[in-house]
Amino acid sequence: MFNANYEVNMISNNLFLKTAAILGGCLFLVCSCSKGDDPANEGNSSNSDNKEETVYITGMDNKETVAKYWKNGTAVNLTDGNDYAWAKGIYISGNDVYIAGFEGKIAKYWKNGNAVILSDLTKDTDASSIFVSGKDIYVAGREESDNKNGYNFIAKYWKNGIAVNLTDGNKYAEANSVYVVGNDVYVAGSEDSTAKYWKNGKEMALAGGETATDICVSEGNVYVAVEERIGNSDICIAKYWKNGQVFALTDGTKDAEVHSVYVSGNDVYVAGGESTSSNSYYKYVAKYWKNGQEVILTDGGNDAMAMDIWVSKNNVYVVGYENSMTTGKAVAKYWKNGTATSLSDGTKNASAHSIFIK
Repeated sequence: MFNANYEVNMISNNLFLKTAAILGGCLFLVCSCSKGDDPANEGNSSNSDNKEETVYITGMDNKETVAKYWKNGTAVNLTDGNDYAWAKGIYISGNDVYIAGFEGKIAKYWKNGNAVILSDLTKDTDASSIFVSGKDIYVAGREESDNKNGYNFIAKYWKNGIAVNLTDGNKYAEANSVYVVGNDVYVAGSEDSTAKYWKNGKEMALAGGETATDICVSEGNVYVAVEERIGNSDICIAKYWKNGQVFALTDGTKDAEVHSVYVSGNDVYVAGGESTSSNSYYKYVAKYWKNGQEVILTDGGNDAMAMDIWVSKNNVYVVGYENSMTTGKAVAKYWKNGTATSLSDGTKNASAHSIFIK
């Protein structure tokens, strides 16, 4: 579903439009459970109350889309801007910073700024999410299929650079999020406009969903962020699933997107956005839902979207973008307890995608 050139042009036009007419699915710019939380630390933020937080945020900046991340607001470029690129998923392990994304049509991850190529350079590939478990590095993404009957992709993940295919390439598919617990590898994505997740390669279809954008596991419970299309309309309902049980976040009167699910103790947080009207598919209000109750982050005057969420020390961090009222460009932002901080100056298009707090 991800098409870098298309999305860069949409940002340049200040319209994050639905791509349903082109690819037959609901829009998700870059969707992944990029936080890659350590399951041992879930719900235990109080253990680090006296420690200073370091906030890492991935995204892109500039007309040529430079892949980058921000560490406590200071930008670190991963690419030089000679080709379109995007930094998506992030995971911090010890002192090492791992980031998944792409440059050109090449799936990559960066370890402390050093790129590791995941593809053989012959096919269009993309990496969306990364998770580090011990010495093993897992990256979820997609790769162009050899099937020439259509624009098809294989949903897959790489473990230490070795590819594991989740689909056969006969239908359009992609993997958007990876989460690892012990020896179990969970991957969320879609195939042929059907939301799915895979546990150790075994497919689990999510009835009614069109795409699964994020997955996390907490205390043995599997949570998946899902978008469901209403019939043949352009409207999607924002949902999340817990062990197969569905929880609707929107009522279907307006188009909605979900990009991230995060569990802290007994609380379930989902980040995304909702259109400002039933006839508007280009202007969205950034918001998140806590246990199904919405928290609005923007006023709807400008197109905006929440892309990822993290909870630390009772603080709720959300990252995404909002168009500038003065320049019309997309501004990369994060919100801490609803208060916005800009990561870019609005002179060039930018977006924040994922967050990791150490």
